[in-house]
Amino acid sequence: MTKKEIAAKVALRTGITHKRAVAVIDQLLAEIKSSLAAGEKTEIRGFGVFKVRRTKRKVARDLSTNTEIVIAPTRRVKFIPGKQMKEKLNRKLAAAE
Repeated sequence: MTKKEIAAKVALRTGITHKRAVAVIDQLLAEIKSSLAAGEKTEIRGFGVFKVRRTKRKVARDLSTNTEIVIAPTRRVKFIPGKQMKEKLNRKLAAAE
């Protein structure tokens, strides 16, 4: 599902315009991004938690030239689904079997 499709559903269910729904979604995502960029976690109850995870510096090997490559440490976003999200996913899975 794309942002455009989400905005269309939000607009339909809330009665706001599509343009306004896109603006709300853009602002929500901007707030999540700025929180993560600051190293903070973002928790949406019933949905999940977005956290910043740091990776360590790694040494890998280029197999074609057999030389060592240093991979710099980075920050990555980790999503941990909330309890309600897990329950909903597992209900759908159990119903499909």
